[in-house]
Amino acid sequence: MAGRAKKGTRTTRESLTLRFDPKTRRGLEILARKQHRTVSAVVEWAVGAALHHKTEGLMFNFGNPEPEMLMDKVWDVSEPDHLIKLAEACPDLLSYDEAWIWKVLKESSNQTKNSDGSWNMVLIRKDWDLIKEYAAKRTVNLKG
Repeated sequence: MAGRAKKGTRTTRESLTLRFDPKTRRGLEILARKQHRTVSAVVEWAVGAALHHKTEGLMFNFGNPEPEMLMDKVWDVSEPDHLIKLAEACPDLLSYDEAWIWKVLKESSNQTKNSDGSWNMVLIRKDWDLIKEYAAKRTVNLKG
């Protein structure tokens, strides 16, 4: 059966609304026809190419001779795991709210880290909503 995932596999897509000027939209439709793809598939392909671009994308050396894809290094289905991996790899790419969560985690490392220096992910995942709430309150206190 074409187009269906095999039983037991998971393929998840998330929706994203995009706005294009009419000329770009028409160009996407024509490119989709040329490539025998849907417009969504063309956009996904183009974004994938941009992400893998060596200078403008998310390719980093991380001290290695060959660049690696940042998302391969930091992606995780768990929000706290993903944030910690991103913060350790590229803290300058954190959003304002993520930076505050990272600050809270670092400041409470005596409780959020194990004796070997690794993050206590079981505890962090369990208390994730509280950590985010505390970080959000700190940002409000600074703004107010």
